[in-house]
Amino acid sequence: MLQKECVSDKGLKYLLALPSPDNASVKLPALIFLHGIGERGNDLELVKRYGLPKFVKEGKSFPFLVISPQCPRDKRWEDEDVAEAVIGLLEEVVRSYPVDTSRIYLTGYSMGGQGVWELAIRYPGYFAALLPVSGRRWRNFPQSVENLRNTPIWIFHSIDDGIIPASEVWEIEKVIGGNVHVTYLLGGHYICDEAYAEPELYKWLGEQKKGNE
Repeated sequence: MLQKECVSDKGLKYLLALPSPDNASVKLPALIFLHGIGERGNDLELVKRYGLPKFVKEGKSFPFLVISPQCPRDKRWEDEDVAEAVIGLLEEVVRSYPVDTSRIYLTGYSMGGQGVWELAIRYPGYFAALLPVSGRRWRNFPQSVENLRNTPIWIFHSIDDGIIPASEVWEIEKVIGGNVHVTYLLGGHYICDEAYAEPELYKWLGEQKKGNE
């Protein structure tokens, strides 16, 4: 799987991994990965430290375009300009590659996990499925929950997370309702690689499509 370094029209750096570069006619789902707070900056090598970009670097392949933007230093994914830049680079990728726009998925770890909630609320209906890992609930919780009710969600969180307590996930489950699946792990906050190593996760993602009943 080829992973290359790119820069969007708005100057946001990102990694783009292509599962099948020789077959440009096949529509592919896209999986966006939002990293944690420690990978912000101007060096894309930092983004490869954990999660999907790390797995791609190590030779693992996925049946998706994997898009991994880098949040600028001293910014967060929920900042309006950063959120707009993420959506802008996705639109650039859609124009340049054969993306199945009914199967765009959003995932993120820690700060990126909160970013999943924030972007999904800001752009309701844009993503076919959400996968927050060790993420804090959105800032104006529980307001805007209606923007999430019709989107399939799989949450990974550690039951003994000392940074973002599991009680936040219990509250999220309660307010969103039945379209949320949660996997609780052990190991504290730093469960990023363990969560993304779950093989059923990618099968589940591949089954999610906007418009599914």
